[in-house]
Amino acid sequence: MGVNDQIKELQGEFRKNGLNLYLQGEGESPPMHEMDGYLKGGPIKFPVGSVDILPPLRDALNQKRSAMLMKNGNFWDLFMKSPEKEGGCFIATAAFGSQDAFEVEFLRNFRDEVLLLNPLGRVFVKVYYYISPPIANLISKHKLLRKATRVFFIEPIVKSIKFLSGGE
Repeated sequence: MGVNDQIKELQGEFRKNGLNLYLQGEGESPPMHEMDGYLKGGPIKFPVGSVDILPPLRDALNQKRSAMLMKNGNFWDLFMKSPEKEGGCFIATAAFGSQDAFEVEFLRNFRDEVLLLNPLGRVFVKVYYYISPPIANLISKHKLLRKATRVFFIEPIVKSIKFLSGGE
């Protein structure tokens, strides 16, 4: 199996784990509001076609970090999403205006510790990642919608999860 085929196979593994491996040469790229999380650390460069790209991609997968692979001339530039920016709680982040809000961190932990550990949860996360960025974009632009989302959606979800897990 060639390197490109192995990369495509790894991309499937990323998706199974609720993560992304964006292949920019094939028209894939992270949403603009996530781009900083990838560019923050700078690229790791590999010659195009080199099998040396595979171990760092596997490491990113094992660390539960999304990645972006960009062809740049004769090189691949590998960008791994910064762990502190690894979110995916798009709607909660838009509603609270920060990835550091308690509710956002709570939901991120719930995703990592509960949802991603079972097949149905991984499907939910995958669907959520697909549909939520445009919703979050809309929410982030309207103050009233941010407040309504916090009060009527995010806070009740957090309270329900806490209650069901015996935390409140």
